[in-house]
Amino acid sequence: MRRCLILLAALVATGCSDDDSPTGPSVSFFVSSATSVTGNLRGLAGADATCQRLASAIGQGGRTWRAYLSAEHGPNGQPVNARDRTSR
Repeated sequence: MRRCLILLAALVATGCSDDDSPTGPSVSFFVSSATSVTGNLRGLAGADATCQRLASAIGQGGRTWRAYLSAEHGPNGQPVNARDRTSR
């Protein structure tokens, strides 16, 4: 697992440049290292609120951020696909 994290960090570092800084206007996604003791995100709404809070903390709170997260039972009781929740 540690080996995968190091590889992932190397790949992310390779793809970044000064133009891709989190404060630039072209940010379309971000990866957070924020952790949870219980893993309880308080559902999709709680996960989205966490993303919005984290984006605001880096000056990117001016748009709506959503967690890339699927759920077996969404707000209307139907399954929710992570890809369908995002604009991409």
